[in-house]
Amino acid sequence: MEVKAVLHMTKGDGDFSYSQVSANFMRKLSSTTEHLLECAIKPLFSDSSLVPVKVFNAADVGCGVGAAPFCFLSTVVESVKKRCGELNREMPEIQIYLNDLAGNDFNLLFKQASGFGGEGEDGGCCFVVGAPGSFHGRLFPRNSLHLLHSCYSVHWLSQVPPQLFNEEGKPVLNKQNIYISRSSSPAVAQAYLAQFQQDFRRFVECRAVETVANGCMVLKIRGKTTTDPLDEPFPTLVLAEAISQLVSEGIVERGKVESFNIPFYYPAKDEAEAIIHEEGSFSIEQTKIVVSDTVEGIQEPWAKAINFASQVRSFTESLVSHHFGYQISDQIYERLKHVVFAKMTKGSTENATIVMALRRKMYLVD
Repeated sequence: MEVKAVLHMTKGDGDFSYSQVSANFMRKLSSTTEHLLECAIKPLFSDSSLVPVKVFNAADVGCGVGAAPFCFLSTVVESVKKRCGELNREMPEIQIYLNDLAGNDFNLLFKQASGFGGEGEDGGCCFVVGAPGSFHGRLFPRNSLHLLHSCYSVHWLSQVPPQLFNEEGKPVLNKQNIYISRSSSPAVAQAYLAQFQQDFRRFVECRAVETVANGCMVLKIRGKTTTDPLDEPFPTLVLAEAISQLVSEGIVERGKVESFNIPFYYPAKDEAEAIIHEEGSFSIEQTKIVVSDTVEGIQEPWAKAINFASQVRSFTESLVSHHFGYQISDQIYERLKHVVFAKMTKGSTENATIVMALRRKMYLVD
């Protein structure tokens, strides 16, 4: 499976769409971190700047659809406007690139972003541009971006760790699991970590080339609060259990499960920080972990289970349906609701988000 050809969040604005089921969580996450974007933008406009920025270029990498890119657009425009007002400067033109894989629902994305295009009432201009492509490689011209943002995207890997398969492509490790779990061998956790290290370093290297000196990068990474290498996140635990039940009932072939592994990795904060330090192009201005409940505000247990199961479906469905088939995937996600309801405990629906504010070092890119 070539990840970039298959992976996308569930499209549209229906009940199971990523745009709908992630909206509340992403709005809350954005509201708790928007001050970081504002603080990151501030040094790019200063009294000592001899040549004011005429065009401010920003990018949302792995943007998806829904609340996250909408909040990013709003925060960038308002932060630049506020800073220029403080300095009594003319607003620059703002160009914002929205990047994701080609399978992303760009039609809905541009519909949601339509209010940001063109000339504003205050005379400032904002241009929103689509930039399809994989962030595991170069996306933009060198030294072109002042601000780069990524929310819940860089934990996705470019491939399933190849160490899980032999030379013929047959599974040899983790055959009973779909991700790292308590029953996985340490070699599985190490394979996932090695793939994340390779991919995240490549991500940082590419963004370093594309970002101007003193430019900023704000990352919100789905992570974990523990350093336990075999920590099993609740979304994959319940999805694996739903699939396992259907295997026991003869609905899903066991061989199908043995060859299925989800291509993401939830890093610990230290693991992400280490790669930034080792790569060396960015300094870390701030890093923290934000823990928040993905189903906050929903009181009734069954409604909470349905909502959480829908969230898991919204970011795994493209992979599950491609591997198991659309008819089987519907049965998997129907069963998932009941598994979540049975296994949900206090804290199990919480997400840990690693928030990093980075500054491009002042030496020039070759």
